[in-house]
Amino acid sequence: MSVSSNAVNFGLNGGTQTFTIQAAAGFEITGKTGTFFTYTVNENTVTVNVQSTTSNLSRSGEISIMGCNETLKVKIIQENQTGINDLMEGKIKVMPNPVSGHQITISIPENLNASHARFTDLNGKLIYEKKLTLGDNTINIRFPNGLYLLNISGPEVNYTTKITVN
Repeated sequence: MSVSSNAVNFGLNGGTQTFTIQAAAGFEITGKTGTFFTYTVNENTVTVNVQSTTSNLSRSGEISIMGCNETLKVKIIQENQTGINDLMEGKIKVMPNPVSGHQITISIPENLNASHARFTDLNGKLIYEKKLTLGDNTINIRFPNGLYLLNISGPEVNYTTKITVN
C-alpha cells in the first residue's frame, strides 16, 4: 500500500487538498486525530478540508489508513506561513516533494542569490548541508522516511519548506 503524500500542509486560510491511496486489496480509514479538519473518501482519493483560522498557532492531526496488513498515517498540518516564504514561493522550486527516490532538485532562479541548502529533522538537528549554484542543483539524499525541513539561504534569501521522504 502507498499514499501520494505523507503530509498535507495548509496555511492559516485553510482550503481543500487531496491525496491518493494505492492498495491492491483495498483500504479502510481506521482513525483520525485532530478536530480542525474533515475528510471524504471517493474510491482511492481522500479529500481533506481545513477551515481558516485567526489563531497564529500551528495545528496538526493525522488520518490512519489500513490496508494489506499495514497501517499508514498521513499528517494534516495547518500553520502560519511567513511572508518571506510567500515571496519565495514560485521562485525557488524543490522537486519532487514528496521524495520517493534518492534525488531532489532545487532550482534557483538567476536573479536570486541563494548559496546554501540545509536539511534538518523536525528537532532542528542538521542532517545534510550543500552549497548551491544558480539553476538546477540535484542532490543525492539517503534520509530515512519522514518529514524534514529544508532551509535555503544566502545574502538575499532565507526560505524554509517541508520535505517529505517516502
